[in-house]
Amino acid sequence: RMLADYARQMAQGNVTILESSGFELARRSGPPQPMGTPFMKGARMTGRHGEVELRWSGVANRRTYQVYMTDTDPTEGERWTLIGITGKITHQVTGLEPYKAYWFCVSAVGALGEGAKSDPVLGRAA
Repeated sequence: RMLADYARQMAQGNVTILESSGFELARRSGPPQPMGTPFMKGARMTGRHGEVELRWSGVANRRTYQVYMTDTDPTEGERWTLIGITGKITHQVTGLEPYKAYWFCVSAVGALGEGAKSDPVLGRAA
């Protein structure tokens, strides 16, 4: 450890000298990458009145997920309403009208902002 500290001090930030020191270098982080798109796994009734549980696949390097909902056909123009922000790959939506059709989608948010919205899934509350 002391030799590695000495080599780092002598190199004074010169990457060529550091690489030739024989010590393994820590990876440098590259520029932020655009966010991937989550895959919606489903929207299911939970058995509780007016509630749906959403699940989706995780996206690497995301900070949060934004959850959207609409009660109109999403193919007829996008009228999405942001209903939640979470760091998890599940979300409970409450206060829904029982058996009414709702569509849900999710997007990942990272260092470069919000990525593309997932394909929508249809869900109905009990």
